[in-house]
Amino acid sequence: MKNLKWITLIITAFAIGYFFSGSANDNHDFDSGTTGQPTTWTCSMHPNVKLPNKGQCPICFMDLIPLEAGAGSGSDPILKMSPSAEKLAEIMITAVVRSEAFSEIRVTGKLDVDETQVRDIASWMDGRIERLYVDFTGISVRKDDHLLDIYSPGLIAAQEEFLAAYQAGSGFGISASREKLRLLGVSKSQIKNLEKSGKVKEALTIHTPISGVVIDKNAQEGEYVKTGQHLYSVADLSRLWLLMDIFESDIGYIYLGQPVEFKTTAYPGKTFNGTVAFIAPILDPATRTVKVRVNVNNDKLQLKPEMLAVAVISSQLDAEGTVVHTELKGKWLCPMHPDDVHNSHGQCRICGMDLVKAESIPGAVTADIGKNPLLIPETAVLKTGKRSIVYVRTQTDGNAAFEGRVVKLGPKTGNQYIVLDGLSENESVVTNGAFKIDSALQIEAKPAMMSPVKEELIVEIPDAGTLNHDQYEIILPIYLQLQEALAGDNFQSAQSAYHQIIKSGKEFFTLEMNAGKSIETIRTAFHPLSQSMIMAADSHQHGYIVNEAFCPMAFDNTGASWLQTTEKIANPYFGSKMLRCGTLKNKFGGDHGQ
Repeated sequence: MKNLKWITLIITAFAIGYFFSGSANDNHDFDSGTTGQPTTWTCSMHPNVKLPNKGQCPICFMDLIPLEAGAGSGSDPILKMSPSAEKLAEIMITAVVRSEAFSEIRVTGKLDVDETQVRDIASWMDGRIERLYVDFTGISVRKDDHLLDIYSPGLIAAQEEFLAAYQAGSGFGISASREKLRLLGVSKSQIKNLEKSGKVKEALTIHTPISGVVIDKNAQEGEYVKTGQHLYSVADLSRLWLLMDIFESDIGYIYLGQPVEFKTTAYPGKTFNGTVAFIAPILDPATRTVKVRVNVNNDKLQLKPEMLAVAVISSQLDAEGTVVHTELKGKWLCPMHPDDVHNSHGQCRICGMDLVKAESIPGAVTADIGKNPLLIPETAVLKTGKRSIVYVRTQTDGNAAFEGRVVKLGPKTGNQYIVLDGLSENESVVTNGAFKIDSALQIEAKPAMMSPVKEELIVEIPDAGTLNHDQYEIILPIYLQLQEALAGDNFQSAQSAYHQIIKSGKEFFTLEMNAGKSIETIRTAFHPLSQSMIMAADSHQHGYIVNEAFCPMAFDNTGASWLQTTEKIANPYFGSKMLRCGTLKNKFGGDHGQ
């Protein structure tokens, strides 16, 4: 009896528990017709999906769940957090500051001989080289040092002619014969020595016109040479060129007169300086680079042509991210040789042209810096590809509030970004923990990095036209071909059908849709066409049965309709991405026609 009593008590307890658990389950079983029932349903995997009725997610086909009251109800991407929660999430913030910003480009280059400092020495006459004083390349020479002696019968005859005229005192004869000697390469000092000595020299000594290094030798002792034959090349290496290839993306940071610092492996730890003197006007299409030349002083002759160098080019940026350069402000330049810089008006030292103000040469001088740019750390920025987002911290009722803000970024400077729009000075941005905040917003189905605020875009989609019965019958078969091609992601078939519709409806369409360049542009044009076709299908009696389908996700969740023959959804706006997204709304034609 005692055992029976215990058994009865246990059965009764289980019955009571089952009754209350069943009631609790019933209370949680939401139905669209129940009072207090949530009107919005969302997907736990895709919280950006919000539908008015219970069903399946159009993206992943999971069962929708009711959106909790208050969760995701606001369109503002704001997350509130208590001080303890903020500390637990290890949130770190940094103030938005306005400060100087510099963009640095690192590029490799090669040192080369300055072409303007090279002199080629050639023979002024036919003759034979009697003696070589400079008999190998690399010899350093000073101006007027002897290079070689050359014997020429023509030179001997010219000397005799000059001495005869000089001794006869013939003024015209002396001038003519002196000019003849000059044209044979005889210097003024050599002519004066000839006047003093009165003796003809059998060989003429050729001297170097500049100081430098012999970089090329084409003369051999005993060789017969012709007039104009190349003998030597002498280069002044006290100034060199640093040649660099600047990528197309970086050329906007380079300008005339810009200081450049560079290092070489030959002198570790030593920094050399130069100035940008030339920027090529044409880009190399093969390498997508632009040739840039830097003038380098080499008075100590430490640097050698063909040395490799690593250069750092720094540019100051203004509040708009534009390069500021005022080094040549108020200077005078030569239009042909802009590296010849003067403090006042005059003539070019190289070509003698009149100098012009630097401001008159395009790109030589910009406006002053004005305002410094707004800067934020790169760790504060979340990039989605199209948008850049930061989270701004504000104070609300003793708790922290973090607001998602879309910002427009300028160039990157070191580990910071220039902010062009979206932030103000002294605002605080999250530099650590931004992903945690973003994840929390996504869980609450609020706008976040991958589910942005739905922007109100004013897009004018004009009506494709009002079709009568005959026009509808002409267009419908081609329209259905276009719908099937778009649903199947078949661009060629969609393009062909699109052009057929343009051709067949050009007489009665008020809108000619120029959108055959890609499948996405055709899908955009398919929307207004579908509006006209649905209107015609609903207005006219016809035997062709078609179904009207609607996708709430099309065009950034604004929704769009279309016609199809089957009852199985084939979405032309998404294709294979979300082929079954949509529901049937109406049926037209046959017994359903009017």
